Amino acid sequence: MTAKNKEHVENLLLLSEAKMLRDGGFLSNHDVKAIRSKLHIPRTSENILIRIGFFLLGCFLYSSIMGAASIMFLDSIDAYKLILFVFAGIGLAAAEFLTRNGFHNYGLDDAFILGFQTVLFAAVGVATEQSTAVFTIMAIAGTGCCYRYFSTGSMLFALVGVAGFFASLITDVKLVSSIFLPFVMAAVAYGLYHLYRVIRQNSESRLYPNSVRLIKIFSLILGYLALNYLVVRELSEELMGLQVTRGNDIPLSYLFYFFTFAVPIFYIYVGARFKDRAFLVVGMLAMAFSIFSIRYYYSIVPIETALIFGGIILFGISWYSMSALRNREKGLTFKPDRFTDSDSLSMAQAIIINSAAQVKSDNHDQPMKFGGGGFSGGGAGDSY
Repeated sequence: MTAKNKEHVENLLLLSEAKMLRDGGFLSNHDVKAIRSKLHIPRTSENILIRIGFFLLGCFLYSSIMGAASIMFLDSIDAYKLILFVFAGIGLAAAEFLTRNGFHNYGLDDAFILGFQTVLFAAVGVATEQSTAVFTIMAIAGTGCCYRYFSTGSMLFALVGVAGFFASLITDVKLVSSIFLPFVMAAVAYGLYHLYRVIRQNSESRLYPNSVRLIKIFSLILGYLALNYLVVRELSEELMGLQVTRGNDIPLSYLFYFFTFAVPIFYIYVGARFKDRAFLVVGMLAMAFSIFSIRYYYSIVPIETALIFGGIILFGISWYSMSALRNREKGLTFKPDRFTDSDSLSMAQAIIINSAAQVKSDNHDQPMKFGGGGFSGGGAGDSY
């Protein structure tokens, strides 16, 4: 059950869509104000800096409350395991209070929602001393808080909990050999992406746009890192105690070499083919990390030569992309987007041109010369 009115959250999403239409020139400011006056909007903060400020304020407030409560529990310091659960309960009560008073993504409510979960994870870790239990609670509590409070940060906790749970089954519980860890994490990434596609078909997913998008991005990143050569090699040395020397390599190294570059290429292809921004951006970043992964261990050419050839290749790709997309009217195109504010670029260009231009004033000869005046006489001169 959600703690916030779904209709109010949907109204907030409708208002954001109206503002996007206004930025695109389809609606006027008067239309947006009229829409806002007819909708019940929860207390929220659209300014990210203000939201960060209230989040920090909430963190200080929560820590102050826990500090004051710690003084009360000085005589019961031996029951520190129970005290941590009490602190988590205090944060949960504060989150419920702020939510029921209409706060939504305000920063202050985010501090208590994420704060009480963090304390809860610490309490479970201290009580059980098992990472598997902590990751299990992260997955359950994060999912529940995301659904109840519409919290994107809670969804991040849930995703980390799911990935960490399966990883801990291999690294801590030793359910299977650690050599299977990359393939298990790749399977988890595929499962999360399939979950994203299923959730997206649900009508209520429109109320959680950022959380649903986060599932997709997290699954793409996890799928790439699970098969990246650098990540696999470092984890092999850490978990399996492998010593990679000259002439030797990790097991199935050629397979991970292949996936290190095949996965980013696949992401970029899917992003360009189906106009998917998430695939395209993650793919380009993954390709850059793939190049770094190989150069971290092998230096084929000097760094200055690699930079020169890399710049030439990037210039060629940019020139070809602009030439191919210049005259396209839909899909991926080089034409300006109607929803982006082009005035900012024009104003920046004007400022740069004006600051670079050297304006010189012309000195005109006056037909009549001023005589000037002394200390005791009148008259005026032609200078200050």
